Amino acid sequence: MSVNPFIIKWFYSFLTNRSQLVRVNNTLSEPRFISTGAPQGCVSSPVLFTIYTNDCISSYPGNYVFKFSDDTAILSLLYKDADPSSYFNEVQSFVQWCDDHHLTINVKKTEEMLIDPKSVGDHSPLLIHDQSIKQVSSYRYLGVHLDCLFNWEVHVDTLCSRLQQRMYFLRRLRVFGVDQKLMFLFYQAVLESIIRFGMSAWYGNLSVHVKSKLNRLVQTAMKVIGRTENSSLQSIYEESVLRLAQRALSDPAHILNSEYQLLPSGKRYRAPLCKLNRFKHSFVPTSIRLLNKSK
Repeated sequence: MSVNPFIIKWFYSFLTNRSQLVRVNNTLSEPRFISTGAPQGCVSSPVLFTIYTNDCISSYPGNYVFKFSDDTAILSLLYKDADPSSYFNEVQSFVQWCDDHHLTINVKKTEEMLIDPKSVGDHSPLLIHDQSIKQVSSYRYLGVHLDCLFNWEVHVDTLCSRLQQRMYFLRRLRVFGVDQKLMFLFYQAVLESIIRFGMSAWYGNLSVHVKSKLNRLVQTAMKVIGRTENSSLQSIYEESVLRLAQRALSDPAHILNSEYQLLPSGKRYRAPLCKLNRFKHSFVPTSIRLLNKSK
């Protein structure tokens, strides 16, 4: 990577022979020296780990390796009646890479999920050949619950449960006579913030029934606060989509930047062909419609 050799030596000295000890009451243990890993909380540790795992990439076509900190997901595109050997080989290749680089996979937290929206009622993926890996119908990834049918009901149910728990504190504020503006500020920080998290990815494909669950909780919160009007979830969703779309447009290196192509007029963006409603209501087509609408 053409890094200055003196910087490499500095990091080497920093990472090796680090001493640590434990204090119990007034007694200190004997120091122990370690030369593995990076110190937690250190500014340079995330950068070093990113460089260390930089060459962990997919080895077979149709497979993708997504890395976020120390959480890695392998996504494989499979076709009906097709040979899934490339998927198995990809998993084995990832396991081998971890072994070669002295990284241990936490098998207890490793799960497999088969996403097939057409297989309604069938939640038993039969792909994995390693029985130590748990097969699930939903999985929490980066704070969002993905389910095998991609209808987001599991995520919304979890969201509603968290909102109902936090509604208690909102009611207590009203009992104590807290000012309405402060209560609304509390609502935005503690309740609305968890609704906004990842909203641009999942809200567009919610059914009317599932959306009504969230709307009822928001309306209840407004009644507790004493407000008669508030931004609808749809407007919050559209605001979030537009903000992220503008970010993608302003960054040529953004992975979605190439999805936005101007028409010959130079004023509107070319809308993608959507054969399925699931794609039509996803982020890119929705953001293009909103951008064209704002022109």
